[in-house]
Amino acid sequence: MSDRDEAIGQNLTRFRGERTQQDIADAMRSLGYKWSQATVWAVEKGERPMRLTEAIDVAGILGVDVSDMVSTRAEGMFRVALRKMMDAYENLGKVVSDYEDAQLLLAMTADAASISENQAVETRDWLNLTAARVAERVDVGKKIASGQLWLEKDPKTGEILGRGPWFDHLLLAWQIDGGAGPHGEHSEEG
Repeated sequence: MSDRDEAIGQNLTRFRGERTQQDIADAMRSLGYKWSQATVWAVEKGERPMRLTEAIDVAGILGVDVSDMVSTRAEGMFRVALRKMMDAYENLGKVVSDYEDAQLLLAMTADAASISENQAVETRDWLNLTAARVAERVDVGKKIASGQLWLEKDPKTGEILGRGPWFDHLLLAWQIDGGAGPHGEHSEEG
């Protein structure tokens, strides 16, 4: 049994979730494979390698990408993290644009309206709170560095997954202990 076969078996177990081994075997048989519940069990234990065509069809049955089926746990976690990063980047762009549009609308309506001194102070505060300053208030980098965010440990070694050169690169880019925020802004502390 190879590490890759073991990873494929673990992925099959994880992705099938509440579905039974028999459900997966039945679905594979309906596609022309000679699978039984014992076949699914052997694949999950890493005792039976899965052919590429089988992996493609099992992935289709489970509604996942075949690359997720054949990846190691760390590779799968990387792909999930990368997708999450790309989605967050896209969403952040939309949110920043909406925030700046709201600031523009506030400035234009404040210019057109007769506002009180209290409203003028509040308006000035909101217009001074740029998207970069909002981002500065998000201390995710500091939470990671201090261990306040949960980090997954490798079940075999007990080491924190992801604590390596890329994690250290991110901390350096954010200058976590140097006073700069994740977007290069400097706080009052730094």
